[in-house]
Amino acid sequence: MTIRERIIVGLMFLTVVYGAYTLLFASPPQKGLRVTTTGLESLNDFITKIAASTKAGLSKVDSYILQQAEAEWNQDPLLNIELKSKPQEQEKAKQPETPTLELELSYSGYLQMGDTRLAIINGMEYEVGDQVIEGGYIVRSISPRQVVIAVPGEGNSKFVIPLEETE
Repeated sequence: MTIRERIIVGLMFLTVVYGAYTLLFASPPQKGLRVTTTGLESLNDFITKIAASTKAGLSKVDSYILQQAEAEWNQDPLLNIELKSKPQEQEKAKQPETPTLELELSYSGYLQMGDTRLAIINGMEYEVGDQVIEGGYIVRSISPRQVVIAVPGEGNSKFVIPLEETE
């Protein structure tokens, strides 16, 4: 036998001897649970003190919080809604008006795989620089919120198509 095997057998023998000792010579476990009255009295005192402190009433802040929690919510509190503010209105005023687009283009999806951005326009996927099949328009830029499409040969004629979100 190797040293390792001797150690394992020795530990196993000690475990068996300890198990036999606890089984044969240790006192049997006591049945039932002993409850002291001092423990119950201190628990009752604690509960009485807590009940007395809550009888004093809630503060105005606590009652307001409870009222708001019980009231029906008008919108999802986790929904991120961008509020209209003056800086956004100024940005809109600075942007030149874009000409109207004759075609019905619907930007319905955005995909990003690594450095590649794809826009789903009318059910087809397009990258920056691709030509939209309908009308020969070219995709100039893609962002999660909008796509900029340019008309080739007409200088700076660009169209911004916002993302159409559906539920």
